[in-house]
Amino acid sequence: MAGALLTLATVITLDSGAECRASLRLPENAGPESTQILLNLGGSGLYSSVDMEPPPLFEAEMASGRMAFLAVDKPGVLGLNGDTVEWDLEAFSAYQPEDLVGCTQGALTWAQQQAATRQDGMVLLGHSEGSMVLLNLVSGWEKEQAAQVDLLVLSGTPLQGMEAVLAHQWDTRRIARRMAMEQKREAEDRRRYVEDGPGISTAGLQAWMASPDPEALLVATLERQIPTLVQHGLQDDAVPPEALMAWAAEVQAPWLCVQFYNSGHNGDLSMVVARMAWVDAALGLSPREAFMSPWLAPEAPE
Repeated sequence: MAGALLTLATVITLDSGAECRASLRLPENAGPESTQILLNLGGSGLYSSVDMEPPPLFEAEMASGRMAFLAVDKPGVLGLNGDTVEWDLEAFSAYQPEDLVGCTQGALTWAQQQAATRQDGMVLLGHSEGSMVLLNLVSGWEKEQAAQVDLLVLSGTPLQGMEAVLAHQWDTRRIARRMAMEQKREAEDRRRYVEDGPGISTAGLQAWMASPDPEALLVATLERQIPTLVQHGLQDDAVPPEALMAWAAEVQAPWLCVQFYNSGHNGDLSMVVARMAWVDAALGLSPREAFMSPWLAPEAPE
């Protein structure tokens, strides 16, 4: 990677008492307002992004000197000790969707306050749970704030809602009964349940089940004229693609591009290559016509 990186760090404290760590990595010699913020939010699970270097995927973008890489950890994640995540069981088990949304907003505001970052030109990437956090966040922004986003990328998005996703993952229609079973397992050894199981507490799962309709959030996001790329794997066994396919077949919006790939929940190389082409356009590293790409109708799986 060309050039040294400067790492800034902070802790976002919410009114709920939840605390999240955040880090911003940017070129050491970046001039005033010379970098665009790229936020990368992953899915559910127990891990730390704050203490990791930007993934090699972003090497060229970081080397360009135009990007500041923003990472946010979930409440209760204390950091990495070698390859081991140190975490606070009570804080991690208690976090709610609104805590993730609040931490993300706080981290973005903090990042925008740094001398080397621009107020506009933000690139927001969200996968799975991360995509839901971003939809809950940006769908509530005023248009002036939404105009600061050059690109929103969502992947593995549970457009059908968390209850339907869990019904699929658990292979049951009796969600309440299965949830009671999960709560019993969690009560027996909560740390082991979260750490070796779903990477989220049953309270967190229930909160996501009660959260706003993801489809309505996506519609509200598009109404704010945020260029949005939605990617999904046709072989996704965690979040089935049918809900997104049905919705996309009925919707055409000038700010939306939907792409399907023959991949699983975490995508494949072709999905990543396409995503990075859009990111490069947002960062001014390639022609910005990518934002004007026509809406792509989904292809039915073979």
